[in-house]
Amino acid sequence: DAPSGVGGRIKLSVGGTKFVTTLDTLLMCSESFLGNMFSGKFKLEKDEEGYYFIDRDGTNFRYILNFLRTGVLTCPDDLALRRELKIEAEFYQIPSLVEILKADLNGSLRGTREFSAILCSENISLSSHNSNSESNHSYKRRTAIVTKKGTCRVVIDVPGSLCSGRHYFEIRLDRLQNPNCLAFGVSRTTGDLNEYVGSNSNSWSMIVMNREVLKRWNSPTCEPYGRSGTTFKEGDIIGLLLDYSGSSSPWGSLSFFLNGVNQGEAFNDIPPHVFPVVSMHTKDDAVSILKTQVPPE
Repeated sequence: DAPSGVGGRIKLSVGGTKFVTTLDTLLMCSESFLGNMFSGKFKLEKDEEGYYFIDRDGTNFRYILNFLRTGVLTCPDDLALRRELKIEAEFYQIPSLVEILKADLNGSLRGTREFSAILCSENISLSSHNSNSESNHSYKRRTAIVTKKGTCRVVIDVPGSLCSGRHYFEIRLDRLQNPNCLAFGVSRTTGDLNEYVGSNSNSWSMIVMNREVLKRWNSPTCEPYGRSGTTFKEGDIIGLLLDYSGSSSPWGSLSFFLNGVNQGEAFNDIPPHVFPVVSMHTKDDAVSILKTQVPPE
């Protein structure tokens, strides 16, 4: 049965957020999730108010709907927002929008590294950082500083979750008062901004525990890792290499570098769709993200 609405209007509830549109708009991209859903091939149920329910976050759905209406992407020029929108465009299976966002994100990230202003704990302040060869214009959110004592994390901006290829990130420990209070790794989730990366089964990191040596952490596992006797100190440069290209399986490997020295493979079971994360704790500690995107030889 073809879906129906008053005066050709269709009412949608996307994760509880209400929208009203037309059947013509929903069928604008016939091969999409919405085009198939409202093609008449399926029997759809409405709630008591006449809404069709879609189990997705409705926050950015208006941009999806407006793209179907006009064929033009109209949303703020915010990297984190466009990353989230790309994930939604992939779910709704709108190829033209996915390609626009992919090109946009690839262009925005070429040659730059920044922390996310949205996926950042309220206890962290982000700022730009200058050197002789790098400008504020290129690095708007390069340095993360803890403003209030307590576990906090910030996500590194990437064009959608990482699920294929090789990815390398480097940070410098600009100020570190306690080597126990920093972890660098990847996480499947972005909402837990007041937890250490590695402190649950959905995240993996390198950390120093009990003022001892480097450890690989994917709770409950926390065991010695890397070269014997190695720890963190102020001024160190830490690299993270996430590699999905080593096998035909979807799982990736995670290795860390300390001052250019490969500490070896820490994990070989990283699932697809993760985000690079830095966690800190001590007030006034600071890290900067570096431009380097290729691991040391």
